[in-house]
Amino acid sequence: MEVELDSIHSRIPCYIVLDPDQGRYAIRTFDTSGVSFANGSDLLAWIKANWQEDDFIVPNEFRKSIKALTSLSSET
Repeated sequence: MEVELDSIHSRIPCYIVLDPDQGRYAIRTFDTSGVSFANGSDLLAWIKANWQEDDFIVPNEFRKSIKALTSLSSET
């Protein structure tokens, strides 16, 4: 799963990759730096600790993405 979310903090979208088949778990943050993770659970925990729905132009997209990521991360 790859998701781009438009942030109120940056013109460049935040980017989330949760790809258990390829072993890729990463995000691009508001400041365009990136963070890699060992698994989907760590990625999801970081997102929940550091991002809030009001950080994004369309909060509902963030909520839907978290729901989908939660589902996928529980499978990994």
